[in-house]
Amino acid sequence: MTQIPDTTFSLRHDSAGSVFELLDGDQVIGELNYQEANLASGAPAWNLIHTGVRPEYRNQGLAAELVRFTMDAAAEAGFKVIPTCPYIRVWLRKNSDYQHLTR
Repeated sequence: MTQIPDTTFSLRHDSAGSVFELLDGDQVIGELNYQEANLASGAPAWNLIHTGVRPEYRNQGLAAELVRFTMDAAAEAGFKVIPTCPYIRVWLRKNSDYQHLTR
């Protein structure tokens, strides 16, 4: 589990459930769902299919923290990402330093 600095929020990866979770204490308040895939080249990838944060927690930059955590985990694990989720596609345009992770 990773703590977001100066907040009560933390992030974790549940690989068995194919989900990255955003927590407030022990309550899940956001999630990023993915499916494991292989690119045509054979490289392993995560198809990032959905990002969501509960309405009362929106507009605080938490979804962006969740995506950044996921991208860092993909890089560390040697995975590429397939940004199927519209939010993630927009996030990647604003965070070009993660473009190398896309297929």
